[in-house]
Amino acid sequence: MSPLLIGILILVSLCCVGCSLGIILNDRSLRSLTPEQQETRQRASEEALAERLYGPLNAAMICPHCQTKGSVRKRSTSRKRGISGAKATVALLTGGISMLATGLSGSETVTQAHCTCCDCTWVF
Repeated sequence: MSPLLIGILILVSLCCVGCSLGIILNDRSLRSLTPEQQETRQRASEEALAERLYGPLNAAMICPHCQTKGSVRKRSTSRKRGISGAKATVALLTGGISMLATGLSGSETVTQAHCTCCDCTWVF
C-alpha cells in the first residue's frame, strides 16, 4: 500500500471516531437535561430554523389569509422572471454566444412572507 493511501485511511478513521464520540457526548448531555430544558432547546432550534427559512417575525404585518397580526415572517428573496426581450435580441445577433454569459431570463428581488399560524407563504 502506498503511504498516501494509508494516510487517507487513517484520516477517515479518525473522522469516524471523532463523529461517533461527538454523537455519544451530545446524547449524554441531552439525557441530563430536564424535560422543560429539552423542550426549551427544541423550541429554540425550531425558531432558528424558521428564521433561517422565512426571516424574522414582523409584529405589524397582518396575514391576508387568516387575519392574524404578529405571526408573519418576511424576507427579501430573488425570483426568476420570464425571457428578457433585449437579451433574446442580442442572442440572435451574436449567434447565441451571449446566452452562455448572461442566459435569457432575468431575476427580480421580491419580498416573501410566511404566516406561522395558517402556514401560508406568498410573495409581493
